[in-house]
Amino acid sequence: MAKAQRMVYQTEETRQHILACAEKIFTERGFFDAQMKDIAESVGMSRHTIYRYYQDKFDLGFAILESVLLRWRDQNLSVIRPLLSDRTTAALSRVDRLIRSTIMVRQEDAQFRFVAQFDTFVSSDRAPVNFREHLEESIGLEVFVLMEELVRQGQADGSIRTDKSARLLILVLTESLVALQHRLVLRGNQIIQLESDEVEHLAEESLDMLISGLAAKQ
Repeated sequence: MAKAQRMVYQTEETRQHILACAEKIFTERGFFDAQMKDIAESVGMSRHTIYRYYQDKFDLGFAILESVLLRWRDQNLSVIRPLLSDRTTAALSRVDRLIRSTIMVRQEDAQFRFVAQFDTFVSSDRAPVNFREHLEESIGLEVFVLMEELVRQGQADGSIRTDKSARLLILVLTESLVALQHRLVLRGNQIIQLESDEVEHLAEESLDMLISGLAAKQ
């Protein structure tokens, strides 16, 4: 029994070591350019050994994606919970602070390029069976639920429009910004009709417009 437990521990320890090394390679080189042979060299194992733990580059990428999203979830929760209990300022202002402290700073995160590349590169039919259900179960919906609650506070205090549901408002706000950030981090100065200095401020300007769109009409 003790031997079996040691083997399980060693297997999990090896799996985590592979993940840590692969995440570093993916972050430095991007998902497109990272090669399994480079990951194998970093881990100190043969590619054949790594394939005993992960089927291929995509399987490894999905595991890293889950790890990154879990860290981001915990960071988001640490920001949103205090904002929910702070009733001294209008909820619209707190939504603005939330987005600037989470989604807006994520673009500077070293893993953001990997997440953006992986999101665009892997089609839904490449995802492992029940991956979306597994990811939802693992990460949960608590962040989104709390964001909805924050918007509902704004609808109650008169700072946020009430003609649309809190769910729809949060979806439009977050999905619009994340999609833009993905495009910016992947395309950067290649975006048509934009000067380099405009690219730097595009996300900020977009957030300002989206927050204005949330505001209740006076």
